[in-house]
Amino acid sequence: MTCRTRKPTEGDDWPAYTRDEPQYYIFNAEKSGLGTGPRLPACAFWNEFLPRLEGIPDPSPEACNGAIASSVSAGAQELRSKLLLMLALIMITGII
Repeated sequence: MTCRTRKPTEGDDWPAYTRDEPQYYIFNAEKSGLGTGPRLPACAFWNEFLPRLEGIPDPSPEACNGAIASSVSAGAQELRSKLLLMLALIMITGII
């Protein structure tokens, strides 16, 4: 069988990978078959989120320092940063 015929083995279909149908064939010692878009949920999040950031100007350092000092303690800000980092890592790895 060949890739040209999209039939790696008898009885199995090997679909073309497209943007609308991101399917691929799994060649693995444990299992074989079709998989769907690797990391599809994580990529979908970033594909929607990153364009929203374009065109938003960075705040001045003075504005950030004033806001942190007046509304949030340094310890709470550090905890918030760690939680956001953990959430981003969880979403990227596809645990959620």
